[in-house]
Amino acid sequence: MSETIDWITASADAAAAKARPELSPILRALPQGPLVLVSDAAVALGVDPETVRAWIDEGLVRATNFGSKKNKPYWKLHRDSLVAFLSSRTV
Repeated sequence: MSETIDWITASADAAAAKARPELSPILRALPQGPLVLVSDAAVALGVDPETVRAWIDEGLVRATNFGSKKNKPYWKLHRDSLVAFLSSRTV
């Protein structure tokens, strides 16, 4: 199952990078796997974690809440949703 998810992730990343070559370095900076921590996404994108959380709150990217840490929701973003969001943005 994990190999299938990795293949799907790699395929989605490759398609996004082909359509938007400027995304390649960002996609390489993201950890592999179907879910991405808010902090990892923020570092890869060069934005504040609160910006990523705002995207979640606004419904721009899908994420799953895994409870709370330090009185904040502990979100993990769905990588495919993040890639789609980045692909739809203008630079």
